[in-house]
Amino acid sequence: MNPNRLSLARRKRGLTKKRLADLAGCGARTITAYEAGEIEPGRAAMGRIASTLDFPLDFFDGADLDEPQVDGATFRSLSRMTARQRDSALATGALGFHLARWIEDGFDLPGSDIPDLASLDDPERAADRLRMEWGLGWGPAPSMVRLLEAKGVVVLSLSGCAREIDAFSAWNGERPFVFLNPSNTPERSRMDCAHELCHLVLHRHQSTKNRDVEHEAKVFAGAFLMPRDGVLPTARRSPSVTSVIRDKRRWGVSALAYTVRLHRLELVSDWHYRQLCIQLSRYRKNEPNGIAREQSAVLGAVMATLRKEGVTRRELANRLELTAGDLEELLRGLVITALAGGGTRRQESGRTELRLVE
Repeated sequence: MNPNRLSLARRKRGLTKKRLADLAGCGARTITAYEAGEIEPGRAAMGRIASTLDFPLDFFDGADLDEPQVDGATFRSLSRMTARQRDSALATGALGFHLARWIEDGFDLPGSDIPDLASLDDPERAADRLRMEWGLGWGPAPSMVRLLEAKGVVVLSLSGCAREIDAFSAWNGERPFVFLNPSNTPERSRMDCAHELCHLVLHRHQSTKNRDVEHEAKVFAGAFLMPRDGVLPTARRSPSVTSVIRDKRRWGVSALAYTVRLHRLELVSDWHYRQLCIQLSRYRKNEPNGIAREQSAVLGAVMATLRKEGVTRRELANRLELTAGDLEELLRGLVITALAGGGTRRQESGRTELRLVE
């Protein structure tokens, strides 16, 4: 039994050592000793623990898994989440790293193309610089999920985590990751992608616990999705709620995010901005004139390849030593169908190259 994997599985399920001990019928000190590697659980005890945690028994025999560290993960607001919610999300990140490594072993993914723009002290300038470097011009950004993937970012889901966790980003070696909560609207997920992109290009070597860092990410995200030189020629001054709801769809953002951007660009007065925010507050949970949820090109291509080779979702989960539910949580909202169909084993046919068209 690998003590690190036991600790990770417990934190993934949001359990304290005492709660796990109560559910598995042993003492809290025993669980502490197991996780410290001081004693080895017997087969029957390990079976009860695996069943309680709903992890395959084989999962606990594997090597250590890389895990995002608290200081290296960019959680939006630590004050809104409990330590257990944060630890569960970090454990989800570890399973995401594990899945991505398995994919990289069989598929050629795009290399990381995330520039370091930390020398720029203005997040709006940084957003414009990145748009120019990536040749995006000043029009609406394409699918943010696919754009990130084309630049070597692995995008995965946080569907099993608390709603308080909107998204977070992290690096695993030289591979950047973004984790999205699919409970957010498609518009908000686009903003989450741009927000985490800021952390990747500006804050890789900085602490994200500073409130100014989060403010920079908000400004960057708005500027990246709604660049000044694209918005100014087309935006209405002092728009009505109706026109905001109509115009925001062009940029693929929420009505409120569009209003915030208009105010920052001084296209609406302070008073008019407050009135718009009050009227738009009714749409916080139900975005009007909505857009479709963005899908993952990488995960879609991987799953399509496996499906052609007859690999079922359960078999893929078995190869990863995960439950089918944990695998699905990493994919939910990013692929329409994870895996379906036959149960024959995949034939070893070498690596498959994935090419993303921007």
